[in-house]
Amino acid sequence: MRFAIFVLSTLFSFSAFANFTGLWAGKGHMVDGNGAIQQCKNASLELSHTDTNFNLTIGVFECEYLKMTWSPLSLEIKDGELLSNGVSLGNISEDFLYARQQNSENGSIAVYQAEISEVGLNFKETLMDAEGNIILSVEADLVKQ
Repeated sequence: MRFAIFVLSTLFSFSAFANFTGLWAGKGHMVDGNGAIQQCKNASLELSHTDTNFNLTIGVFECEYLKMTWSPLSLEIKDGELLSNGVSLGNISEDFLYARQQNSENGSIAVYQAEISEVGLNFKETLMDAEGNIILSVEADLVKQ
C-alpha cells in the first residue's frame, strides 16, 4: 500500500509541475537528406512555458560539421493552440508540443516535436522542401539543468 501511494504521489507531482520551462541540455544527432549522420555533442534549449505563452530564448545544436542556432521565439497559447501573430502553428500541453510552419518564400516546411517524460525532454525538428523531401532532421534527448 505504501508503495502504491508513493508511485501515485510521484506521478501526480511529476504531472503537476511538468512543463517546458527551464534550460535543457544533452546530446543528439542530425541526419541530412542523403542519410549522412552527424553526432551532436552539445544540444541545448532554454524555454519558458506559461498558460498563455511559449518562449524559446536559446537554441543551439553543435554537431560534427554544423552548428545550428535558433533565434529567440515567442508564441501565444490559447486553449492549447500555439499561435504566431494569430496564425495556428500547432498545439501544446504540459508535456507535448507539435508545431508546423511553412516558409512563404520557398515553401519549405519545418516540423517541431517535443515531449517531456520522466527522463527528460525529447526534441525533434524536421526540415523539408516544398515537395516534402527531408532536407535535414535533428533529434536530441535533453535533461533539465
